[in-house]
Amino acid sequence: MLLKIGVKAQVSVEMIFAIIIVLLIGVVVSVFALERNNESAGLFENFSSKADCEKISSIIYSLNVSEAKAGIVFSIGSNALVSDGLISVGNYYCDFLGNAQDSNLSAGTFKASKNKQGVVVFEKQ
Repeated sequence: MLLKIGVKAQVSVEMIFAIIIVLLIGVVVSVFALERNNESAGLFENFSSKADCEKISSIIYSLNVSEAKAGIVFSIGSNALVSDGLISVGNYYCDFLGNAQDSNLSAGTFKASKNKQGVVVFEKQ
């Protein structure tokens, strides 16, 4: 086999377009996967906020209907605000029945109990 000297190799225009299209498909798939990952992270945060909000709401209700003097120790994973019959945890809001002291709760462990006036108060543990 003899090679001709001075002959240059050529790449067809169709091959260049095919490579560009494959690269574009890879970029689109990567962006789509990243967007789905961000959505699932947001859903997890919303579910945990909902769980913390409903936990605080049921603790307030339980202490208000109970005549017991004991408190309830609980933990939350997000910051919460208890104010005027409404609890806010992240972007999630829920209401509660009963009397509770306005409180700004940071993530952690708390003890909820009723004071002498029958109002639920929160103490950081």
